[in-house]
Amino acid sequence: GNRLPTVTFAHKAPIRITAEAVQKTVALPGELPPGDVSGQFSPNLRDAFNIWVDSRFVADGTPGVFEVQLVEAQLTRQVIADNKDGGLSGLFKDEQHWKYTGKMQVRIVRRLPGQVAPHSFVEAAAEGFFTTSQNITLNMLALEKFRLVESLITQIDEQAEESLHQYMGDIVN
Repeated sequence: GNRLPTVTFAHKAPIRITAEAVQKTVALPGELPPGDVSGQFSPNLRDAFNIWVDSRFVADGTPGVFEVQLVEAQLTRQVIADNKDGGLSGLFKDEQHWKYTGKMQVRIVRRLPGQVAPHSFVEAAAEGFFTTSQNITLNMLALEKFRLVESLITQIDEQAEESLHQYMGDIVN
């Protein structure tokens, strides 16, 4: 079958972090939002998060903890209202039936050796959507979902890198 592209950061050099280890934590709310379809495709936002952390951050072994937390990762699907008096239908072509919305947020926490409380943290968040007709092929839908996931994790990456240099410049190189 058609293999989907994978999320990759091979084109970017890893960020060296002054820390003993890079920890990944999934800290998502237990409740899924209504219409959540995040588990129905691959790579999903959680996969993208794992690939991102593993490929972008390298600890140099210095004491201290660098933790990357996934605090929001959702993809929801809703029917686009067929609203003839303005409303949503003005924004979308009539044949568009579904709207998929993706949201992602990460928090990066730095803890000094022996400390439990964060010394500092930065956050990055991204949101995006696409719309489809009812008769979209599964292949096309998978590709659209992939593009959304890739777009969200790319936005997260760019924001996080900028914030790290700005607010944790002493541990980033």
